Order: sequence, then structure tokens, then C-alpha cells
Amino acid sequence: MMMRSYRSILTVILAMVMTFLVSCGSPSATKAPTYTPEKIAQIQTSATRVLELREKMPVLEANIQDENWVDIS
Repeated sequence: MMMRSYRSILTVILAMVMTFLVSCGSPSATKAPTYTPEKIAQIQTSATRVLELREKMPVLEANIQDENWVDIS
């Protein structure tokens, strides 16, 4: 019985110590990510390609259901 109460007290003390340590820690300030014009152009190019592929999905779905493996492009 004594060991059980000792563990409970130890658990509470550890929780309090951890809470104290976490609350005293200060997060390091990080600069928000920024995109260069080149990166924005690359993202826009990729987005255009993704939209083109998304438009082809119904055709791809029909070819898969028909098991037409030759016309998948």
C-alpha cells in the first residue's frame, strides 16, 4: 500500500516538474517562409499540370473499368 501512494505522489511531482519546464521554455522565433518569384512560377506551372491531369481522371476511370490498358495516357 505504501509503494502505491509513493508512486502516485512521484507521478504528481513529475507532472508538476514537466509542466514547469515546458511553461518556462520559450519557443524560438522563426521567420515566416517566403517564396521567391521563381518558386511562385514553378508552383503555378505545377498547379496547371495538376489541373490538366485532374480533368483526365474521368477518362482514366472509364479505361480502368473497361480494362483498356493500352489507351491510358
